[in-house]
Amino acid sequence: MGEYVAWARSLAAELTTQGLRVKPDPPHTNTFLVFAAGTREEVMERKLAFMEREKVEPCGGWYPAQVPGTVMTEVAAHDAALEHDAKQVATWIAEIVQG
Repeated sequence: MGEYVAWARSLAAELTTQGLRVKPDPPHTNTFLVFAAGTREEVMERKLAFMEREKVEPCGGWYPAQVPGTVMTEVAAHDAALEHDAKQVATWIAEIVQG
């Protein structure tokens, strides 16, 4: 579990450098939330296009957050996550939400 938490913290730190917000910051466990500006429809459309192009799913589904104009997703670090560089995954997620 320690490896998962360390990777989650690495990813969270990289996401904040990409302009995204995470909660909690830093993550207490291997799971945390990511928040970004946008609508669910826009972000999910870009996510699907990204997955078709790259053949990888760097994050789960995006949903409207309580703040209008904001979307959120939950990230959970596990074995498959450890196969990727946290900085690269953060870049992928930022590309998806920021277009």
